[in-house]
Amino acid sequence: MASKRPPDHPPENDKPSKQPKIRDAALTASARPPSTTSRLLRLPPELRTAIYEYVLLENAEITVTNQLKPPGLFAVCCQIRTEAIGIYYTSNKFWCNIRNCNARLHVAYHKHLNRLGYRRQKVAVRVVGANWSNLVTWCHAVWAHVTPELGEFEDRDEEEAVVHGAHNIARRHRGLSWQECEDALKSFRYVVATFDKR
Repeated sequence: MASKRPPDHPPENDKPSKQPKIRDAALTASARPPSTTSRLLRLPPELRTAIYEYVLLENAEITVTNQLKPPGLFAVCCQIRTEAIGIYYTSNKFWCNIRNCNARLHVAYHKHLNRLGYRRQKVAVRVVGANWSNLVTWCHAVWAHVTPELGEFEDRDEEEAVVHGAHNIARRHRGLSWQECEDALKSFRYVVATFDKR
């Protein structure tokens, strides 16, 4: 007695029906193995640099905010990020608005630059308003080499002059204890008694 085949299997002598061949470009493309090197990376370094400059350089200054994110180009691949990152951070002009000497954002951005290897890169600031306690905290970051002291200002006002003076004290006390630096700042405060406008 011959064994019966399960009904869901076609008999061996039956040929499968011919399916029409689909010639779709998308299917053909998806069947190809992905390229391991982007076309951009196949270009000579000089051309890649020119492209990075075209894409990354801003005509206007870049304001540092909590929402500032690195350019999307950096997410393409590690090699492109490595090649382009220096152009973005050293060729653009960055500004940070500091209100009442609360420099937390400025300090955080410099920590970010330090992690990337751009420790000496300066971010210009605009100081608006005054608060002695915040200034002392900012000076501590200068003293601890977390952020550089402020440089020269184009149009220095009283507040910026006081910040500049306090930063110079912090910078000159590097290598000494923070207590000695803080004592010098307290002495400096007597000279600028009108600084704290609270």
